[in-house]
Amino acid sequence: TAVPGYEYGVQEFHFADGTVWSPSTIQSMLNAAPTSTNDSVTSLEDTPVMLQVADFGAYSDAENTPLAAVQITTLPVAGSLQYYDGGNWVAVTQDQVISKVDFDAGRLQFVPAANANGSGYASIGFKVSDGTDFALNASTLVVNVSPVNDAPTGSASATLAAGNEDAAYIV
Repeated sequence: TAVPGYEYGVQEFHFADGTVWSPSTIQSMLNAAPTSTNDSVTSLEDTPVMLQVADFGAYSDAENTPLAAVQITTLPVAGSLQYYDGGNWVAVTQDQVISKVDFDAGRLQFVPAANANGSGYASIGFKVSDGTDFALNASTLVVNVSPVNDAPTGSASATLAAGNEDAAYIV
């Protein structure tokens, strides 16, 4: 019987076989996995792009739990995806999980290969997490790399064979 003015809560669920479940255990069983959408980012040739949480699609969670992490499910074939481990930029590995804290600290970047560019240059597969579950389906982040006008290269001087003044000289 409820007593007016008092709130009640369940502390534990006990089963006949001795199993005990906490409310958080039950909640995790009822949690709906979050979802996200495909997305894209654009960077300039020869320029690393710092990836942010917002680059990984439109996040949605039925319980309105904020995004907690992103799992990298497919690595890019072109360029490299790198994680800053506190001392060095290292290659991201298949299924590596990047926390929101790491994103906020600027620890994930994509680096295109030198002088490479193109629309749809690289793609990265990912799943978002609400801290309990990862999305059931992977989404894709497409990286577009815009070309830049590179400075000309070559020798600043040349030695030419002797020629006659006022005559055509063929190089």
